[in-house]
Amino acid sequence: MHRRTLTIKVSIDPMRLYKQNFSFCWAYLFLFIMIPTSEATPCCNLALQALLSTGKSSTNMNLAYVNNHDDRPLSESADDAPLPISVFIHGLDSSSHTWGNILSAIAPYSISFAIDLRGNGKSPLGDPDEFSVNSIVEDLDHLLQTKILVERPVEKVILVGHSMGARVASCYAAKYPSRIKALIMEDMDIRSRTMETNPVPMKYDQIKRFRKKFESIENVMDALLKCGYPVSMVNKWVEDGRVRKETKVESDGANESYFWTDVNPEMRWLAYKHIMCTSDGEDAWRTIASSNYPFSCHVMASGIQSQCDEDNLSLMKEIMKERMILHRFPKANHSIHRTGEDDYLKILSNIMQSSDKRG
Repeated sequence: MHRRTLTIKVSIDPMRLYKQNFSFCWAYLFLFIMIPTSEATPCCNLALQALLSTGKSSTNMNLAYVNNHDDRPLSESADDAPLPISVFIHGLDSSSHTWGNILSAIAPYSISFAIDLRGNGKSPLGDPDEFSVNSIVEDLDHLLQTKILVERPVEKVILVGHSMGARVASCYAAKYPSRIKALIMEDMDIRSRTMETNPVPMKYDQIKRFRKKFESIENVMDALLKCGYPVSMVNKWVEDGRVRKETKVESDGANESYFWTDVNPEMRWLAYKHIMCTSDGEDAWRTIASSNYPFSCHVMASGIQSQCDEDNLSLMKEIMKERMILHRFPKANHSIHRTGEDDYLKILSNIMQSSDKRG
């Protein structure tokens, strides 16, 4: 597995622009009030497109990712036929690390990339004031256009997102539908959450002081606990590698050892505020449903501790109709790709192979 970084441009938070342009906001509110109910769906689409259409900021960011193709040119594969390209997006308190087993297992079916969203894994958070769903979407698009798809610029990708990453994936697909071959949302519906539904009682004063590099494992765990994470969650991260010891070789040959965490509590807080606590999920879903690019939309729902509400799944089906394919994993929990890996891989490989045939 190879990790790379890429310098990219990120986007200005559209809400900051709106605050500077009240006339636009009032005009837009007028549209919501005056347009008849039967025309509500196009209005939702306009709302999302307005949110996802802003200029670029001047902030540079190094976005980290891993891949499963050992630096082979993307145009090459075992049978000389290009394999489909897949991009995996992790959820809250996670990183590209979570997809390690999956990327290795699907190597025969797809050239795959797993990214670290800003603030997670090895990707820096950047300016918190510039954090928005649009900045996240533009991070991904810039990576696709300047690195992943350089050798195959017209290629469509299979976009896979887990939990909050599924919300990001759907927003990307809504803004750039012509670049999607298939959308896969793992255990996430389109409901708007609230900060009160965040299962971690975040302590903002501690969050602002948090750093991801520590001298000891005890220091890492203590810092995460002070931010509000429960002991059971922190212990699990130590076990699965999200908190780990790393060694860096300096230019003079000396080794520096430290403890690193892929988890960033400030990213969780910002993601709830700007991604989960908005209507972007439903707006994106409606936009995708009304687009002229009929790629398949797969929703994977776990049977244990699922984040998919049954009524909301019904609404998703009503909106997307036959394009939505629901896959249930009754014995898996929220992280289906870990707790239901065998069944997950079977479905994923089938999607990849069938999407490849459709082109």
